[in-house]
Amino acid sequence: MITIQIEETAKTPFIKFNAQEGRLTIKGKSITENAHKFYNPIINDWLEEYALNPHEKTTANIELEYFNTSSSMWILRLFKKLEEMNGKGHKIVVNWLYSDEDIYNAGEDYQELVSIPFNLIEVEP
Repeated sequence: MITIQIEETAKTPFIKFNAQEGRLTIKGKSITENAHKFYNPIINDWLEEYALNPHEKTTANIELEYFNTSSSMWILRLFKKLEEMNGKGHKIVVNWLYSDEDIYNAGEDYQELVSIPFNLIEVEP
């Protein structure tokens, strides 16, 4: 399975999903006007295929500075897919990295919506 890497733009985050390492990274801002077009191939295609034969441990590192409502729905879809994998016995860990209170609060909200190990980790801005 190939690694997906998408460079950050002014409106989309850096994405790197590496199946060989079991590491999913999303970092930056996600304010794209068409979140479906951006996230659909990553979550509904790549992650769906990855879920068929995942690494023994999958770590998702999410470090968003800001994200809009449509992006938040896709982030939840990501977490729901990881939750599904976790329910099938695959080891999943989410590291929600935050540098301000709003992002921390969003992480708490996601943490309450899914049943997967979820770490809230403060980082320097």
